[in-house]
Amino acid sequence: MTPHLAEIGKLSADPAQTGAAYIVSYPELVNVTIDDILVGKTDIMVMNLTVGTHNLTLDKAGYEPWNDTLEIKNGLAVIQTYHYEEPYFSLNRTVEYVQFP
Repeated sequence: MTPHLAEIGKLSADPAQTGAAYIVSYPELVNVTIDDILVGKTDIMVMNLTVGTHNLTLDKAGYEPWNDTLEIKNGLAVIQTYHYEEPYFSLNRTVEYVQFP
């Protein structure tokens, strides 16, 4: 079976634009929702997110929910770390980008 050259050209000229997000929180085991889909609990790595901005919600009983965004960049993993100061107080956040395979 021989692949069509047009298909090969399209794959190399139009690669998927994806990145990843690693969401860390203190305390742990906070529900993580991305674009209205529950993806798990912190600490969590979410792979193959399309490049662009995504809605992020963190929710844990006894704490105010936190709505934020993820800015996904091609071939990079964004690491977002959240520190709940106390129940019902807003949290502090750090953002960092790293290369990933």
